[in-house]
Amino acid sequence: MNYSADLHVHIALPEKELSDEQIRAKLTAYKDAGVTFLRDGGDSRGVSLRAKPIAEELGIDYRTPVFAIYKEGCYGSFLGKSFKDFDEYKSLVDEAEREGADFIKLILSGVVDFCGGSNDFEPFLTQEEVSLMTGYAHGRGFSVMAHVNGAENIKMAVSAGADSIEHGYFMDEQCVDMLASSDTVWVPTIAAVAAFVGDKKYDQALLKQVLADHAKMIKKVWYIGGMIGLGTDNADIDKEYEILKAAIDDREFDAHLLSTLEQVKWKFTK
Repeated sequence: MNYSADLHVHIALPEKELSDEQIRAKLTAYKDAGVTFLRDGGDSRGVSLRAKPIAEELGIDYRTPVFAIYKEGCYGSFLGKSFKDFDEYKSLVDEAEREGADFIKLILSGVVDFCGGSNDFEPFLTQEEVSLMTGYAHGRGFSVMAHVNGAENIKMAVSAGADSIEHGYFMDEQCVDMLASSDTVWVPTIAAVAAFVGDKKYDQALLKQVLADHAKMIKKVWYIGGMIGLGTDNADIDKEYEILKAAIDDREFDAHLLSTLEQVKWKFTK
């Protein structure tokens, strides 16, 4: 199947700066590959905002939060802008709206560590804070994309009404049940981690265990009725499709992906 959408990209990465010509070249590569819907995860330099009109010229439906929003002192500086308190958070949502954001991207945890560090994912925020932030974004007419790993953080995001969970590593059975009973889309981005297999910089035993556990949760969420979306986090789209399809192993998989895509297209626009 030639899948025509990637629900998690970062057009600005890995380069520090991009010219309009470089942006156009990246987007043209997507178009040439048949990918005509992109949902960006934001950046700190305004690249995704510059990419949007170029994408439109190329016939690509491109959605962006402009920048991600994260708690000051926590992970996320290269993806967006930070806040100290709720008033500053509201100001950032208002700024994103003025700049033409299609949705709000929240960073609610760090990333998975495959080099022997901690994957405890101590929460950056409380449930009350996450709920207030999500509620404010919804009140302004925005859907919420939540970068989140770790079971407790995932539960907070789903409880708060996040419209999509990005990554979602180290979830537990309660997370699975919550996702399946919600209208939250889960975008597992498993190919981005699978790309590290064989790289000696990373703990291969840990890496393979994390991938196996993630695939197991993908299958569970699928079979009890949750929504799975295909997003690569800048990895290979064919690899993401292959891993998801193998994990789910259901002849209705393609139809489900297309249904989820329509849900995302409908929700993630201002």
